[in-house]
Amino acid sequence: MPSPARRAVLAAALLFAIGPTSASAGVCWADCMAAGLGPVDSDRPIRELARACRTACDERARDIASRLGVAGKLSACRPQPLTPDEFRQLRAANPSFRLQTGVFSWEITNVFSAKALVRVEFANHDAGSAEQVFTSGGLILPGTTGTFVIPAVTDSYPFGHFTGRVVEVAACDLH
Repeated sequence: MPSPARRAVLAAALLFAIGPTSASAGVCWADCMAAGLGPVDSDRPIRELARACRTACDERARDIASRLGVAGKLSACRPQPLTPDEFRQLRAANPSFRLQTGVFSWEITNVFSAKALVRVEFANHDAGSAEQVFTSGGLILPGTTGTFVIPAVTDSYPFGHFTGRVVEVAACDLH
């Protein structure tokens, strides 16, 4: 585990690299969605925009990881699920996910000083009560806020809204 001084330097570098407005409230994905969304008459354009915004924000996070010198560690990483205690810590520090128009989004702050969050799994039930599991990659670096997005969650209203849950979050160690 890196020393507290190394963790502080990494966190400061991340905040500097991202800038003051981007480090708050996961604005990359939210701003992208707000800027690109106009009047629509179906869910399809919303899902397409959600996918495009996720891609753009993940590319931005990868660029930051490269500037910070952790891109190699990320590319060599085999993501590991958070432990139950880590998962509870992450859930306790963040608001719940949203499921709207078939788009799962979970805006979270990565509370871990030496782990990059790289994958989320979400489960819900379809109209026939069969469980469905959806997985999405992403990149939320330590000390930053980002959004995990799954743009094509099968419509299962009302079941998805009541039975949906985050099953797993996977991370890569950066030390």
